Amino acid sequence: TLFLFIISCIMIILNVITAHKLFFNEKDIEQLTRYPITNDQIILSKLVFMVGTHFVTCLMFTYPIFLAYGQILGRAPMYYFITLFYPLLSFLFEGGVALMLVYPYKMALDYLKKHILVQFIVALVFMFVASFAYSRVLNLFMEIVINNNLNMLFTTEAINSLSTTVKYFVPINFLIDVFLGNSGRFFQYVCISLGVFIIGLSISIFAFNYFRNISIANN
Repeated sequence: TLFLFIISCIMIILNVITAHKLFFNEKDIEQLTRYPITNDQIILSKLVFMVGTHFVTCLMFTYPIFLAYGQILGRAPMYYFITLFYPLLSFLFEGGVALMLVYPYKMALDYLKKHILVQFIVALVFMFVASFAYSRVLNLFMEIVINNNLNMLFTTEAINSLSTTVKYFVPINFLIDVFLGNSGRFFQYVCISLGVFIIGLSISIFAFNYFRNISIANN
């Protein structure tokens, strides 16, 4: 569950980047204005492309985990077919969150482009955080290798702490539990994720229309 949650966070970031390229590409908007295409058609085509990109990328990350899990527990062949649909269902939440964040992400990028000093400070902070995280991971890895202490990762305390933490990964843990066969909270996941997706899509449609109107006016 923890690995799938980490993958979910990565997919949200990737979806934000993809959505930004799709919805806020000035050259793309300029070309589309030359053709009799409605906003609904444009948004639908971009959304379909975003879903397709998410499906392929997410499948590469998650399906090996489901394969390994199924082989260890001896799952039926139908299990391997059903897990193919995990990326589509996960897009409801991950894509929804990404669509909610894409406009603030665009505004942040636009702000950084106009302020070189802020860019430099953000880059320094990012490098510091990345270096600190890398050093911690490297120290942990060296301690395990040098002392041959792999069991420290699988102590009772570590497993109990992980189990407690997983409970707060709402709602993605609902979907993960369904596919791992641990519970049946599929309806709760769909309700929460659908709400998130509708809000995110509404924000993106408003932002896209606003950005498109400005681009047309400037041209």
